[in-house]
Amino acid sequence: MPRRSALLVALIASFAIAACNTVPAVPALTDPTEILTKSVEALAKAKSVHFAVTLTGSFNADLTGTENATEFKLDGTSAEGDLDVAGKRLRASFAVPALLGLNGELIQIGQTSYIKTSLTGATYKKQVSANVPIDTVADPAAGVAELRKLLEMPGMAPAKVADGRCGDNKDCYQVEIDLTGAELAAMASDAPDLGTDLSQGSFKMTFGVEKDTLRLSKIVIAVALGAEGSLDLTLNMTKWDESVTISEPPADQVTEGGLGG
Repeated sequence: MPRRSALLVALIASFAIAACNTVPAVPALTDPTEILTKSVEALAKAKSVHFAVTLTGSFNADLTGTENATEFKLDGTSAEGDLDVAGKRLRASFAVPALLGLNGELIQIGQTSYIKTSLTGATYKKQVSANVPIDTVADPAAGVAELRKLLEMPGMAPAKVADGRCGDNKDCYQVEIDLTGAELAAMASDAPDLGTDLSQGSFKMTFGVEKDTLRLSKIVIAVALGAEGSLDLTLNMTKWDESVTISEPPADQVTEGGLGG
């Protein structure tokens, strides 16, 4: 075989082998409910994830029982930690500077919580609860059921908007839930009256879901309540499936009972 023909055959063969070994692309999704559902399923299938939350804004409320509303600033409020999905364990540190410089740590092991704060001392308070959110996170069926229940509420109509970049500079689907003041008031019609005129408010939640893995990368929530204030919350989720170790605190650093006990 002439050398030129041999090179052509080798080139065609290499392309054929590469084509056979190519991983099929994940089909693009267009239904916003399906995108959110698959992101919940992906979270439940994950081993672990790192999360970071920041909160900014302020609200006016009577925090002292004097019937005089004061402004409570949320800037600097944060939480960061790791979630061991498979092991149903969580560890997080948190800070609320405006609340007397409050900071602390939470460790969740199954249904047992260990929490210590700068206002309650150096030891962890231990408390057992039958219902904790981490159970839902680790259960795909329960997580999807809770999501569907949420989306069935009046006004909860997710909409897919233009794709964007998020996380580690990845392509992400973006899904928004946008509620008007009237929709907020309708949703809260059966709830206890908190003295807040929700009809003057608005609520917007934006989800960023990685297109290749369908993992939730980011949630941004913006709430406005007119003269009573506003807040913005951002949740970032990274370091998926990295090894994490979350253990109970040493016994000599734990006391029984909740924060009020």
